[in-house]
Amino acid sequence: MTRRLRTVIAITLLPALMLSAVWNWVRDRSRAIAVPTIAVAGDVVETVGVAHTPVMSVRRVAASVASAATRDRRADAIDQVVADLASTECLVMTANGITVTDVRSRTGVVGASAVPVIIAAAAADELGATHRSSTVIAGTEPVDGRILGDLHLIGGGDPFLASDELASTNDVELIDVARINTLVRALVASAVVAIDGDIVGVDDRYTRVPRAPDDPAMPAALVVDGGRILTSPVNRGLDPAQTAARTLYELLIRAGISVSGTVRVGPVADGVVTLAVVEGAELVALSEAVARDDSVDGATGIAPWNWAIEVAIASGTGTDTASGLNAVSDAVATWGVPRPVLRVGDALADSTVSCQTLLAAYERLGSASVLIERGRGDDWLMVGALEAGLEVVAIGDEDALRAAIDQLRTVIDDGAEVADVNELQPLGGVSQ
Repeated sequence: MTRRLRTVIAITLLPALMLSAVWNWVRDRSRAIAVPTIAVAGDVVETVGVAHTPVMSVRRVAASVASAATRDRRADAIDQVVADLASTECLVMTANGITVTDVRSRTGVVGASAVPVIIAAAAADELGATHRSSTVIAGTEPVDGRILGDLHLIGGGDPFLASDELASTNDVELIDVARINTLVRALVASAVVAIDGDIVGVDDRYTRVPRAPDDPAMPAALVVDGGRILTSPVNRGLDPAQTAARTLYELLIRAGISVSGTVRVGPVADGVVTLAVVEGAELVALSEAVARDDSVDGATGIAPWNWAIEVAIASGTGTDTASGLNAVSDAVATWGVPRPVLRVGDALADSTVSCQTLLAAYERLGSASVLIERGRGDDWLMVGALEAGLEVVAIGDEDALRAAIDQLRTVIDDGAEVADVNELQPLGGVSQ
């Protein structure tokens, strides 16, 4: 055999020899791996095979296709749920920060129940979380224990000013609100024994609006006990300022301070000085409480309208409710969410708020982990955490939205735990 022929044969066999060497090495390595076993009766040991799925196995492809099919079915189920919602409703649900569904989140829908939440958040944002309203009594300097002239009770817009006697009926519990009795005790401490004049309620901080008997949810710069009558707590006076002045009159008499005049509403007289001041609770605490309480009368019914006007006063745009609501809407527009349309009185039901705007207000109130529900019937809202990791924002018909929320939770629970919600992407529901 010639040298040239031997060289050709060697070159030809070299790849085969290398492949054989690799095969033998892999075989030896696999034999060195311990084989799991299960001990059975007697001395027999039964070997359990270990299943290995090759990278290019059809089984891997099938599993991937099955996962995609599951996601598609879940997306279809979610689309079917939200397809039944009316155009007057919005709904957003997220799980661990990932959107499960978004239905008209930027579209304003009728939401009168959302108006107090929006106002409370805007007021805390514009006026400051530590903002407090002050109530003042003013008159002439006492002479020998007597105030010569009228004693003025000047309202500063605190809707939660209360008496010790009726504090338990306050609309907001567990908040240390201002007490009108503090002003009376200040006079007693100054050795005042008589008022030679009237008790005058001063509420000219806001533009006065005639109050209808069936519409207590109006602004009131001066109000005590949510407008309740001290001597008849089950009733509320038609004029909060007049009722507040009457409450002060009664408390002065009980404290042993005589009053020669009567009770009325009017402006502050010239030449008077501040005799005592009481400050209300911080706005942040009150605003969060009002957002959670859907009462429409008393202190919680008055508070949003007072705060709206305070926002207008702070911006220099007016002292009436319309100016206040416009100022609040302007403030909300700076949040990067749709501008709400806010109404009051008979037009309150025409107010429109988007789910995104409601969520922004909720976040500014610092109500994390608190679920807020307000309203009823076709004017209902829910915003907050349903459970750990699962949050919702909804405005519209209560029955329809509750049903949709329950069905969405079922779809999520059937498909994956909340902790595995990344498997839900992409999902149904399109923002409009």
